[in-house]
Amino acid sequence: MPFQIDGRGDMNAFVLTSPLAGVMLLTRRQPFYPSAAHDKFFSICTAFGGYTEFGIVPIQKVIQFLLVGNIAEILTLFVATLFNWDAPLLAVHILWVNLATATLPALALGVDPASKNIMKHPPVKSGTLFEASFISRVIIQGIFVAATTITAYWIGVNIGSHMVGQTMAFCVLALSQMLRAFNQRSNTEPIWVRSEGINPWLFVSFGVSAILMACILFIPVLQSIFHLTTLTWIQWLIVFGLSVLSMIQVEAVKWITKLISYYKHKRQSKK
Repeated sequence: MPFQIDGRGDMNAFVLTSPLAGVMLLTRRQPFYPSAAHDKFFSICTAFGGYTEFGIVPIQKVIQFLLVGNIAEILTLFVATLFNWDAPLLAVHILWVNLATATLPALALGVDPASKNIMKHPPVKSGTLFEASFISRVIIQGIFVAATTITAYWIGVNIGSHMVGQTMAFCVLALSQMLRAFNQRSNTEPIWVRSEGINPWLFVSFGVSAILMACILFIPVLQSIFHLTTLTWIQWLIVFGLSVLSMIQVEAVKWITKLISYYKHKRQSKK
């Protein structure tokens, strides 16, 4: 007996438990009959085309990840110009962040496995890349990363010097970018939920980026080229704390969004 799927996978997923279920897709109006071998109905999810995460969401992950970093860089320099500060970041710092600590994680996110809970996610309409939720996430995350970067610079200047502030701001921007790549795997599920499966390339990209960062931070010749200085252990604690805050912010937004969605759905079900 064929069933009709209207894109709300969480409401219709129960009909897919039978291997004999036929599915009529509203997007294409074509019947699809899975075989018993399709235990997880991967082909059904693929058949949804524009309504699945397989095509558009990997691109969204990459673009969201890169845009947040770019917005943070622009806002950091804008605030410094507004208050007539010395530049918290130099051009070479921004170039390094964009090439070394952003490119590799972005490539890893581009090959991230699709979520096993895809049928529980709301549909992504075909041809829609910059959704309202996507834009709000990018702006909020960009502002938060910029705030932590500026905070690091301000603390560094006050407890050390301008170069200490620049080094701390650069480290926070780069490290938060590297850590945030793990948050970007899903916009709904917590970082500790591995419904997408393990992405080894993400760990490889993090390791390579960390090695490259260590080279320019601890090798004296490269330090002078990038206009960086050696930080004390207290300054490093501040850097790591501010960098981790960006991960916490993303997870907090996920939790709040999920909570709002839950109560909204609960209110609608009572009507």
